[in-house]
Amino acid sequence: MQLEKIQLDDAVTKLKLSGKLDIAGAGVRHLVLAAKSLDQRRGKLVLFALTEPVTEVFTTMGIHEIITIVASEAEAQGLVALDAH
Repeated sequence: MQLEKIQLDDAVTKLKLSGKLDIAGAGVRHLVLAAKSLDQRRGKLVLFALTEPVTEVFTTMGIHEIITIVASEAEAQGLVALDAH
């Protein structure tokens, strides 16, 4: 898995994941831990533009109850903007 970090503004950092994500272990666990850590600091992890198979796996695993999943980057930024107010 490759990770690219893009700072969109002071409040939003975009992380672009590409390649294979270890569904059964470490890859998903790191996302959940990151989401919980951000939540404690009043931040938010939002996943967007997931492929259909990844969305299905995350839904089946219940990840969508811990991490918000939306269709587009604009939708994700809109959620972050709402939380900032």
